[in-house]
Amino acid sequence: MKRRKASDRVQGLLVMLPWLFERKRVRIDEMARTFGLDRDTLVADLTMSTFCGTPPYSPLELIEIYFDDEYVWIEIPRIFTRPLRLTVEEAFTLKAVGEAALAVVGDSTSSALASALAKLPGVADDAPVVVRQPDDPKLAELADSAASHEIVTIDYFSPISEKSTRRDIVPMRLWVDGDHWYCDSFDYLSGERRQFRLDRMEHTQRTGRFADPSGLPTLPGEPGFNWSADAENVVLHLKPGAHWVAERYPTRGVKKLQSGVLEVKLHVANEDWLGRLLVRAGKDAKVVAPAKYVNLAATTARRIRARYA
Repeated sequence: MKRRKASDRVQGLLVMLPWLFERKRVRIDEMARTFGLDRDTLVADLTMSTFCGTPPYSPLELIEIYFDDEYVWIEIPRIFTRPLRLTVEEAFTLKAVGEAALAVVGDSTSSALASALAKLPGVADDAPVVVRQPDDPKLAELADSAASHEIVTIDYFSPISEKSTRRDIVPMRLWVDGDHWYCDSFDYLSGERRQFRLDRMEHTQRTGRFADPSGLPTLPGEPGFNWSADAENVVLHLKPGAHWVAERYPTRGVKKLQSGVLEVKLHVANEDWLGRLLVRAGKDAKVVAPAKYVNLAATTARRIRARYA
């Protein structure tokens, strides 16, 4: 199946979410038929919207959507119940993006968009343009190397092994997620495409050697964390004190249970990563499946205590 563009998915959500807000709770199959999507695609798109919210990104500030086998329902975030107050910068940004979108949206959407833009505060017309540059000096250097396919030597710290390794990489694409910048690269040490976080690069050195672009792996169409279909998943039950896990990390499904507990299907990078996460969450997180991870929190805690004994 052809990969859908992020812009198409977002445009669809801008139509589907107000529709769902009005109805609060509907059958999943009914909603899929209404918007011409298959069931799995609809669930994936709606799940993506649960990452949308405003600081401090608590459950009260996020779009909350829940599923069972038959129904989907939505809880309106607090931000939508308050009068909208835009800063000068927000108004300017919204107007600039909206006016650019007017050039590409269809006739059925353009009139509504133009009407909405006309209602923006007049301060947007006089707002200054503020560009915030990232403060990591490695960013420009890696971007330049990516443009020329130059091989770069890095010392990269792994929080799993707590060691640094020296490796040659070919930077291919830079992208930001939350507070961190990442570099999609071809890694000669592993012989695979890898994602490296810039703040974990302790040292970078341009080599003056260049890779053949035809020998580099193909990047996914969109930057971000791309999980393989056979990636291992863990089912967690999260009490309110650990709901931040579902907010901070990519999930494959979130279901609200009784007593404020969330059942979360979480991608797992490796056992050590999951163990540290469970220790941080403490008694507010419980592994439901697979069974091999049920006692992982206690095992990881003992290993950490032994390290510092």
